Amino acid sequence: MLHLRLASLLLVALACAFAGSAQATQIDFESIPGGPPVDGMTISDQFRAGSGVRFSLENGSFPLLAQASAPMTAFGGPPNNAPDTAAAGQNVGSFFLTDDGVIDAPPPALLVSFDFPVARASLAILDIDGWASGTIFEGFLVEARDAGGVVLDSVLRRFPEAGTGDGIASLFSFDRAAADIHSLRISYDLGSSKTVGIGFAMDDLWFVVPEPGTLTLAASGLAALASRPQRRPRPRTIATPR
Repeated sequence: MLHLRLASLLLVALACAFAGSAQATQIDFESIPGGPPVDGMTISDQFRAGSGVRFSLENGSFPLLAQASAPMTAFGGPPNNAPDTAAAGQNVGSFFLTDDGVIDAPPPALLVSFDFPVARASLAILDIDGWASGTIFEGFLVEARDAGGVVLDSVLRRFPEAGTGDGIASLFSFDRAAADIHSLRISYDLGSSKTVGIGFAMDDLWFVVPEPGTLTLAASGLAALASRPQRRPRPRTIATPR
C-alpha cells in the first residue's frame, strides 16, 4: 500500500509540474531574432534557438516574409485588391509568412517543425476567398503529424464557410490529449476550384510545449519509483482467546 501511495503522490506531483511548466509561444513575425523584419526576408531557423521551431517548404526551399504594402507578394485584400492587406479588425500586424512571393499557381506545402512535440497549436491563414457565390473557391488543409510524418489530425477550410473571405484571418487549431505533434503541414486544397492567381499568407503561429526540464523530471521521478524496493507488510499476530 505504501508503494501505491508513493506512486499516486508522484504522479500528482508530476502532473502539477507539467501544468506549471507548460510554455505558450506565439510567433507573429513582427520581430525576427537577429534583426528587424524585412519584406522578402528568408525565414528558416531564426526562431529555433528561442522557440524550438523551424520553417521550410516541401520543395526544398524556404518561406519568405511579406509586408502589408506594395508590391503584392502574398495576397490581395480589401478594398480593391490592396497589396498584402488584411481586412479590418483581423489584428494580424504588418508581416506574414508566404511561399515564393509570386501569386499564381498553388503554393508548395509549408512545414512547421517543432524540436519538442506539442499538444496544442494554432495558426491563421489569410485571404481564403473566391467568387461567383462560391463556385470559384480556395481552400487550405493543415495537418498535425507525428515524428514519422503520420497524420494525427487535420483541418480543412474552404471559402465561403464562416471565418473565411477576402483578407480574413482564418483560424486552424489543434488540441491533443498528449504532446505528440512534431510538425504541421500546410497545403493548398487540391479539391479547390481555383487553380490560378492563388496567394498564400500564414500568421500568428501559437503552440504550447512542456519545459524541457519537465521531461527530465518525469523520467527521473518514474525511474526512482521503479527502483524503490517494495516493502512487504509484516504479518499480524492474532491473540488466541483463553
